[in-house]
Amino acid sequence: MFGRLWLRRPACLSALDLSKMVLGRMPAETTFESIKQEFKQELHRVGLKRFQENIHAEKLILEQLLRQREELTKKIDEECLNPALRRCANGHDVKGLFWSNMQGNLAKIQSKKERVEMDEMIDWLCARRRFLKEWNNLSLDKELNCSALPTL
Repeated sequence: MFGRLWLRRPACLSALDLSKMVLGRMPAETTFESIKQEFKQELHRVGLKRFQENIHAEKLILEQLLRQREELTKKIDEECLNPALRRCANGHDVKGLFWSNMQGNLAKIQSKKERVEMDEMIDWLCARRRFLKEWNNLSLDKELNCSALPTL
């Protein structure tokens, strides 16, 4: 019975307000065990029905964040990495003014702090999904690829 509740979608998807979701972050010092404890505490605090809606909303947010990270990575590759690789392949140096310009372009696309925060949120959401999968021992529909993409 418990497993069937997880497979059902919320009755009214349009009523799901993603702006009210509270997302955590998973810095390097956060352990998987602490995520498990938060997960169990949240289940007891909000109840099964609301918890199911939260898990579904987190899945949507995770998909959005992964898509956004992929788009930003492509943009960084096009505007910063590829020109540096072409310049290096032509035998030119990538230090000095060229490097400063590339760092400026990189900062315009997304600041390092924003990239770190986004990666920490993605890691937190992926850890929660992994724990949910282990806890319920059920395969989530279309498991998301949560592997870390290389960041610059």
